[in-house]
Amino acid sequence: MWLQDLQTEKKKKIIKLEHRLKQLVDYSYPVIAWHPTGKILTFIAEEKGKLVMHFYFVETKKMQKRNIPYYDKILDFDYSDDGLNMAFSGVMKGQTDLFIYNLSSGASEQVTNDAADELFPRFAENSTKVIFASNRIGDTLEVDKSVRPNVMPTYDLFVYDFKNKSKVLQRITNTPYDDETKPEPIKKNTYSYLSDQNGVINRVLATYDSTISFVDTVTHYRFYTTKYPVSNYNRNIDYYSITPDEGNISEILFNNKRDRIVVKDYNPKADVGNGFKNTVYREERTKEFRKKIVYC
Repeated sequence: MWLQDLQTEKKKKIIKLEHRLKQLVDYSYPVIAWHPTGKILTFIAEEKGKLVMHFYFVETKKMQKRNIPYYDKILDFDYSDDGLNMAFSGVMKGQTDLFIYNLSSGASEQVTNDAADELFPRFAENSTKVIFASNRIGDTLEVDKSVRPNVMPTYDLFVYDFKNKSKVLQRITNTPYDDETKPEPIKKNTYSYLSDQNGVINRVLATYDSTISFVDTVTHYRFYTTKYPVSNYNRNIDYYSITPDEGNISEILFNNKRDRIVVKDYNPKADVGNGFKNTVYREERTKEFRKKIVYC
């Protein structure tokens, strides 16, 4: 694992993981996240069949470790703003669910417990909420275990009210033919994410809002999401990260026969307009989904 200073462009090797054995390499590790202070690089990897969380202190160049028991795998994680909690996309007993991990006690709170997968969790709105991608059909956390579970072939975005421990999720997107993944909170009710809407994975910006639906004894609201593409590459975005406070974005893109890390200024108002057209692959994939998807 390497750490590069963007100002000096100097690189430093932090750690070298795994022995060179004739076996398949698990490229899903290490899973990386920065502490909110920006002074601790945290990553999770497997060591001797166990999950280990590493804390690399940038200023002192020292490393600390902590075992993470009970989990089969950690797919992704994110720090809360105060650095006291983590949101895990974790595999436990064969299920991929959303967990809140407390760093002080080492205890985990399981938020979801169903057949659907919860991926790419990110704290939002001063860590009072968690946005994530899921292939779940409904927005209710409590499910009937006696009913055969059913999931979608694609992923939508949902928000969990961490502060109030709500049992009903807030659905941000509802696109049965498109995959929406890797959400990043920009500001209140505004999120960036990746979508294969036109057949190529690009960045999209979504704003969640409400309007008055009707009024009787109380006022009823209708909630909706406004979204528009903000990139229009001809190759997929493999990964990206936005730091709105710093005003920059980093992306991993395939260019000139290799994957490259691109760091540039972030423009939340970019709009590709009418240039965002479906590819042939997108049209064929949508046809296949229309044949397969059955609504319950």
